[in-house]
Amino acid sequence: MEAETQEMAAWLTPGSPRQVLCSGTTMGTREGMLEYTLRQQAEMGLCRRRQERRGKKGRDVCIGGADQAFHNVLYYRGQLPGAHAVANGYGQVYTVGVFGKFGMTLRRDAEGFVVSDEGRRMPAVHQADKERAVVDWLFRHFHLDEDISAPNFRKQMSGGARFSHPGR
Repeated sequence: MEAETQEMAAWLTPGSPRQVLCSGTTMGTREGMLEYTLRQQAEMGLCRRRQERRGKKGRDVCIGGADQAFHNVLYYRGQLPGAHAVANGYGQVYTVGVFGKFGMTLRRDAEGFVVSDEGRRMPAVHQADKERAVVDWLFRHFHLDEDISAPNFRKQMSGGARFSHPGR
């Protein structure tokens, strides 16, 4: 096993102080985000070169979620100057896509808004489409039935109708 692969495997070992960070919640200045994008692209290039050396097996391992791996490599190797991680639920963005996978319960207040463990309403909810109850609440709360049917809204939220409006 390459040293790099061993290093990443150690990060995912239960009890590791390094939590897996979500690249979908990255924020920063314009200049910082441009630099971040360039570093992500460089990681993609390195991944492609490694894949070519190993021989293609019909599957491109450098897409479909690889950005999260690149993000963690860059962060934990200190290659994102000035970056700092904020624990989920303590910053401006709450990532809820992992809740169902780990048997966690998504908390909501009496009005249906997603809240942190401390009961604070979260300004932004990342991966809300992974929680059917949240998607249904969004549909009702914003009275979207005037523009689209509930099944089509769910389909669009889940990526099934990306960049299109199939009508009611």
